[in-house]
Amino acid sequence: MGYVFIALTIILTVYGQLIIRYEIGSVVSIPTGIPLIGFVIKFMLFRPLVISGLLSAVLASSTWIAALCKFELSYAYPFISLTFVAVVALSFLFFGEAINAYKLIGLALICLGVFVVGKGAVEPQRVQAVDSAALSAIPAPVADQHSPMAD
Repeated sequence: MGYVFIALTIILTVYGQLIIRYEIGSVVSIPTGIPLIGFVIKFMLFRPLVISGLLSAVLASSTWIAALCKFELSYAYPFISLTFVAVVALSFLFFGEAINAYKLIGLALICLGVFVVGKGAVEPQRVQAVDSAALSAIPAPVADQHSPMAD
């Protein structure tokens, strides 16, 4: 199930990036300087697709937390770099953004890096569940009687 959470994190992150780029592409003129702040706030609050992109970031955070309950951070985190690969490929398909040899080499290196890191752990170490009995054995902090907070 941990891999499903990682995949959902990647999908939701990529969706958010693409949908915000799509919406920016529909804007005729973007202000500069201080007016840009008001534009960004209005852009975030009044465009349903942008709101869905921002919501996908929140959902991606939730699925990432779930993934970290299943895997160690050092094992799971390299998979997030696959968002770069997906965003570049989908930006080419949907927005006609250029892909050159340097981007292709970089994307190949990212994929190779994820593969190597994944092979580095023969069996990904699952995060151990916290024993509630062990937690209850930890003594609660005692307030200092001479502290101003004790009054």
